[in-house]
Amino acid sequence: MTIGLSSKALEKYPDKIDNLIVGKVVYSSSEKIYIIIEKETLVIPQSSVQWMRFQEAANDGSLEFI
Repeated sequence: MTIGLSSKALEKYPDKIDNLIVGKVVYSSSEKIYIIIEKETLVIPQSSVQWMRFQEAANDGSLEFI
């Protein structure tokens, strides 16, 4: 999944976080998204997310939904 963070969220961490986060979502709730990037898990508040894009379908045509 690719997540685009809102500019307001980025103001808090100008040098630490890029505006695009690409990783595998391991858990999502109405308040937070837990996403693995390499070997680290980030916890992102839903209020910081501007948009989300799911990855393309696998070779067999299946999609992973969370």
